[in-house]
Amino acid sequence: MLMAGAAGRNRGKTEFLCLAIREQAATVPVIGIKVTTIDDTQADYRNIAGDFIISVEQPGDDNKDTHRMYRAGATKVFWLRVKRPSLEAGLNHLFQSLETEGINPNIACLVMESGGARNFIEPGLFFIIQEHNDALKPAVAEVAHLADRLNNVSGNGWDVIPENLSFENDRWGLKENAAAIILSGGGSRRMGEDKAILTIHGQPLLSSVVEQLVPNFGTVLVSGSYEKYTFTGCRVVEDLEPDRGPLMGLLSTLKESSHALNFITTCDVPDIQLPFVRRMLREIDGHDAVVPIIGNDRKQPLFAVYKKSVSRTIEELMAEGKQAMFALLDRLDVKYLHMDGDWYHNLNTPDELEHYRKTCT
Repeated sequence: MLMAGAAGRNRGKTEFLCLAIREQAATVPVIGIKVTTIDDTQADYRNIAGDFIISVEQPGDDNKDTHRMYRAGATKVFWLRVKRPSLEAGLNHLFQSLETEGINPNIACLVMESGGARNFIEPGLFFIIQEHNDALKPAVAEVAHLADRLNNVSGNGWDVIPENLSFENDRWGLKENAAAIILSGGGSRRMGEDKAILTIHGQPLLSSVVEQLVPNFGTVLVSGSYEKYTFTGCRVVEDLEPDRGPLMGLLSTLKESSHALNFITTCDVPDIQLPFVRRMLREIDGHDAVVPIIGNDRKQPLFAVYKKSVSRTIEELMAEGKQAMFALLDRLDVKYLHMDGDWYHNLNTPDELEHYRKTCT
């Protein structure tokens, strides 16, 4: 799903979404969704009987938002009007309505106008449309940290234009001017079998990671065996020297990357929260790397952003016989960011894999 909210009224979010619909409608059916959240519990609920009402809209010639979505090329448009305390329940019924209409919400090209819905839905892309220095209205401010971009609008348009969005592999994406590198060459000793080809979400774990990254990066590289991982469809980069650990995998791929900025992850991280990754990319200015911290002090150097230029430092370390990722951090100017939420999973053992399958798939 592509979702957009706005800092306030008249910020152009409907126009932004309609242009996105028009861009994709030539190649794929697009479903438009308008969510009107009503905060005043004493207000006239505009003919709502109960806590919410869902309608399948019809085309029209006026300036109504749902009619504009139709004119942009949407094949069907839904309108959810809902009292804010019932927003989650209304969204659940909305998706049931989509399925009743023969629409699979897991793979359909969906475009939703809403900010508050981000509390209950994890879309492929989420924008907040604002003018420069806008104060965010409360319902939007509480989800601002989950936005892929605070997309500023001016007389010349938006910072991120709808034409740069893509819908690939049933996912919305915004390609960053950066590479994504997936380290897959480890021995998987604690797992007892190659983690990259374990089945998650009905496909190899490595394929699931690739599908999340391809719509959002200019290049995706896989570090590991070409013979084993060519099924990903990505360029596979083998280590310059075998059996020298993840630092060698990082060096080998950075040297092959054509981008100054590089997001690094491993094949055993099944879910990637792209708004956090984009935040790391934004905050690397003036630093060599941005590395998350979980809890008080658990640094995650294998889920981080590095400049290509750090390859020189890695070469110096390898020449000294040092192979530890933390030795690299000691040599770099690193910005550390605390990682919030419980979305980050690192599957190293059969127990961790089984727990993830039971609770997250």
